[in-house]
Amino acid sequence: MSAALAQSAAAAKAWLMDAAFPLWADKGFDPHTGLFHEKLNADLSAAPGPRRVRVQARQVYCFALAGRMGWSGPWRERVQAGFATLNGAARAEGGAVGHLLDVRGRLPDARRDLYDQAFALFACAHAAPVAPEAAKRAHEIMDFVDHAWKSPKGGYAEGEVGSALPRRQNPHMHLFEAALALHDATSAPRWRSLSLHIAGLFNAHFFDAEYGVLREFFEADWKPSVAKGTLLEPGHHLEWVWLQARWRDASGDDTRQIAAQLYDYAEANGINAHGVVVDETLLGGGMVSARARLWPQTERLKAALARYEDGAVSADVVVNAYDKLALYLATPTPGLWWDRMNEDGSFVDEPAPASSFYHIAVALDELIRVAEA
Repeated sequence: MSAALAQSAAAAKAWLMDAAFPLWADKGFDPHTGLFHEKLNADLSAAPGPRRVRVQARQVYCFALAGRMGWSGPWRERVQAGFATLNGAARAEGGAVGHLLDVRGRLPDARRDLYDQAFALFACAHAAPVAPEAAKRAHEIMDFVDHAWKSPKGGYAEGEVGSALPRRQNPHMHLFEAALALHDATSAPRWRSLSLHIAGLFNAHFFDAEYGVLREFFEADWKPSVAKGTLLEPGHHLEWVWLQARWRDASGDDTRQIAAQLYDYAEANGINAHGVVVDETLLGGGMVSARARLWPQTERLKAALARYEDGAVSADVVVNAYDKLALYLATPTPGLWWDRMNEDGSFVDEPAPASSFYHIAVALDELIRVAEA
């Protein structure tokens, strides 16, 4: 084991256990409503505004992870509170979850969205050990998705928040992640079938074998979108590298060649002058801009770890990915983060979004797992 890799993992674990989990369990949670705050200001006050249901779901995962890691704080209470929201206040017509909660815990925006359902399902998977109704709630949500949105062309319609076109791979990717987690948690055949279905969509449509890239936007028949088909996201390429590794473990399919193509594209085309992953690139080459959000850096770390476990990259590659992510975590208040890097390498001074915690937590958990294996 590389000493530098072990040191990175130790720093990641300390940041989670000593800074992030305590801060977001306390300042990031409203005990009066049982809701997680959407954003925290630098002074640790909650930023005003509605609460996205997907953020409530993501925080369930974060505190379930805290419990698995042995954090001694109120992780169980936070998981149960988040699940209670998904099972109660966030419930919309038909059994799905709605889109936005207000600061009092009401649901003024009950529109149903596929991306939100994916994260509600993901939360149910991770809440299951401490919330007895979680497995049942997951089936209820998926019953709605199958009944209302299943497409004869494959995949699902995306609901009532966005437009019908272009279709996107992104919510399907997170539905795939949720299905894998639910099968791990419950062994129910339904989640295995859903995983197989979305893996088939990936192979048939999302992955463009001619160019070795992940397509983002599609027409109704899953052909690349006429309007947006040349826009690519390196962060999603890297996210699928990690998911392909998980799928190989679950299915036995050899996904290494596709994972290598996705990884190589992102590393060759998606890294700016500051060494971080940019938000968007173009199919024909070039970056849309050099701006770089936090979440693609987490996916780069996960992808590097997957490639490292395959023997395809060195520990130094993993450490470099961690170091670039750590730039975003080096805020004056440990446990907060910068979410957006400007083209000049500076960070946008804005509240820390709770939505990013899920991305960070998955990546750091993977780093710690690999280092401690």
